[in-house]
Amino acid sequence: MNRPISLLLAASLASPLAAQCYNPSIGSSLGAGDDTIHTVSLGFSFTMPSGATVTSVSIDSNGRITAPGAAGASDFTPSSGEFTAQTMICPYWDDLAPQDGGGLHFGTNGSTAVITWLDTPLFGGGSGPFTVQCELRSNNTFTLYYDQRAPSSDSLCGASAGFGAAQLNLSDAIGGSINSPSKTAFQDFGTFDLADASFDYSSNGAGYLITGTDCMSPPIPPVDTSAPTNLPDDTPANAPSLFVPGLDIEARMDASYQNNADSDRVAVSMQTTACNPGSVIGTWIPQPNPNHPLICQMYLRLVNGRMEQISDWGYVKHSFASTNSNGCGGGCQNPGSGQLLGLNCSDTYGAGLNASRNWAGPSWEINAFTGDWNAFGSHWDRGWPQTTPDGSGTTANAPNATAFRCIIENDKLSDPSAQYFGMNFYIHQWEPEANRENNMSHRPLNITVGNTSSLGNRQAGTVLNRWPGARVESVANYENGVTPRDGRFYVACVVTQLADGWYHYEYAVHNRDNHGRNGQFSVPLCPNARVRDIDFKDIDLDGANEWISSVQSNRLQWDAPAGNAQPWNTVFNFWFDSDAAPGDGQIDIVQATPQINADAILSLTNDAPVVQANINVPAGCGGLDMWPNAQATIPSNPGMVINGAANGATVGVLLSVTQNIVNFGGCDFLLADIPFALTATAGGTGSATIVVPVNNDPGLEGARLHMQGVELAIGGSFLGVANLSNVVEMRIGNNTSGCN
Repeated sequence: MNRPISLLLAASLASPLAAQCYNPSIGSSLGAGDDTIHTVSLGFSFTMPSGATVTSVSIDSNGRITAPGAAGASDFTPSSGEFTAQTMICPYWDDLAPQDGGGLHFGTNGSTAVITWLDTPLFGGGSGPFTVQCELRSNNTFTLYYDQRAPSSDSLCGASAGFGAAQLNLSDAIGGSINSPSKTAFQDFGTFDLADASFDYSSNGAGYLITGTDCMSPPIPPVDTSAPTNLPDDTPANAPSLFVPGLDIEARMDASYQNNADSDRVAVSMQTTACNPGSVIGTWIPQPNPNHPLICQMYLRLVNGRMEQISDWGYVKHSFASTNSNGCGGGCQNPGSGQLLGLNCSDTYGAGLNASRNWAGPSWEINAFTGDWNAFGSHWDRGWPQTTPDGSGTTANAPNATAFRCIIENDKLSDPSAQYFGMNFYIHQWEPEANRENNMSHRPLNITVGNTSSLGNRQAGTVLNRWPGARVESVANYENGVTPRDGRFYVACVVTQLADGWYHYEYAVHNRDNHGRNGQFSVPLCPNARVRDIDFKDIDLDGANEWISSVQSNRLQWDAPAGNAQPWNTVFNFWFDSDAAPGDGQIDIVQATPQINADAILSLTNDAPVVQANINVPAGCGGLDMWPNAQATIPSNPGMVINGAANGATVGVLLSVTQNIVNFGGCDFLLADIPFALTATAGGTGSATIVVPVNNDPGLEGARLHMQGVELAIGGSFLGVANLSNVVEMRIGNNTSGCN
């Protein structure tokens, strides 16, 4: 389904079951099994498509609603012939398995009845879980709703009066409405395409007026789970007084792993050890108490010069007890309780234990800066299939091998040139921000679908330190630069000079534990600098929520669309080319949700395109382009690369100490001090390189030379005899800095 980009960007950071579409008043479970029928009382009169009035309906677990008893036995095979032969409403007729998901629910308030197939997969694992809902109302209107996970199956949806047929394209109603000629108004899908949409049916004479709504829900992380719920509170105003001085938990990534794979992805888990090198005993109190460490994982690859995250924003491990072993050195001072981690003591969780789904929880439930987590209503509380929250904990019977774990798509592991890395990260409630650098550790790995193994030693700190040649800087949220108010970002940058004299800039941004998230990333840019090939990469599979780049007067900026700000324990990538060289520049990160008393803009210094050794001056005519392939240091031999000439054409360079450009014959022309001093012949690609020697003369420091490329061409754009390029102002010297 194609949606206007303006609508996609308007989606709010809310539950993926969008408030304007999904009715959360789902009532109670009907206890549906496979292929079952359930008759319920509506609490009001409702007119079926045939015109018959009913006060009860029969609900088929396979997505049909009929008059009581009219459906007969449950039917899991959608058929347009069977559908049009009897009166029914089909929110989503297919082989559904609510017993393997969140169940079939029914609720009524006396004027609206809500029927919900909650987090229901197709039978036999034919899909991940998705939600379908139908509202029947006492005014004889009804609504069909599909969340964004609804699969592209061969289902049947709509209404039947038991006679006539109006096969429609329901997606045409989204953002507007369509009229059906009869009360039999449906679509028999070869490929269902109504995900994340709702449809209101109201009588319109002999037919229905069907109004469609794009629910504009933010994407669900690519795991088999329900919509993000139980979101944590923002950091409180009194947070600085709650941090515990001396609390210091060290993370160690051990060399033991577990892989669990399904058809197209793999869940990887690592063994981890926590050490306590601090002066305060740590707390390991199990759920529902929030005061226990959270064990987080992340997997990345270095490929084509880019350090990128390949795992999803996965589930984290809630620790529940400490062994107080002597695995960290220094002599464990055992506190005598498994709910505490003594000084110099260690606690190891094996890869299998870290992969256990019963002690796992989604990252979005956690404020990573404070360690805050609310047990009531959490994944731990509701389990799987989800139950009504009661704060006591429920078993998670996961629907497949990878759900509720840290997941990697198989195609991310198929590049033989890639280098892989894993990182673990411990969050302990109220550990001071200044003590968290050792909460991370990482190793190089060999990861395949079936196996993971270590390739090198463990190191502490951000995994971005593994990126060869990267300059890594960091910044945290402070109040007036003094009091910690939110977590830390790391920004790594690698700059590579290209063959044509431009520079390729690669940035990787690691949000360690910043609860307010990264909502805008920007780098300084010389006002006259050119940029090209601007791009971005996040960690989800949704191509519709990419960050939006823009070139400001002196900055290059990316803005997050609603619902896709960068969360904690993730790495996002930003890259571009520029003709400006690297120098120290102020990199800015703007929080998507500013925290109380925190500086909303976080600034650090890293490499940025803020040095213009060569300045482009628009000029010329005839499509010729020229740019130096190197800086003019003393001494050096930079080459002026001319592109766009004819094969075999004579090309040359006009040189001038002053920038004296005049318009002559409709073309901006450099009045040269040394006309056509250097020449060459263009090759088969229309390119030629002309070397401009810079002598070993310290007196040239700070000098400027202006050049324009010329192609001799009969019939050319300049007076019929030549084509002219742009003008390049070359700054000569070994101490070039700044933008002009």
